[in-house]
Amino acid sequence: MELADKYGVNLEGALTWAFEFEDQPLFAGFRQFGTGGIDLPVLNVFRMFSQMSGQRLAVESDAALPLAEIFENRRSRTA
Repeated sequence: MELADKYGVNLEGALTWAFEFEDQPLFAGFRQFGTGGIDLPVLNVFRMFSQMSGQRLAVESDAALPLAEIFENRRSRTA
């Protein structure tokens, strides 16, 4: 959401492509929402989005990374 704010994006929804691959080991790394009957964390993000009403609350976390730091770390890994 902070990234959408930074670039003035009106984020109204989220979409992903997810697939099911038969006979693959658990957590094989494919684009999936669950594996072996176990919901993966990304599924909970989409569940959370579906329950959000649009009202945002200011929150703080001592473990949160500022958006600028995320961008800086991304640049240093791709260089």
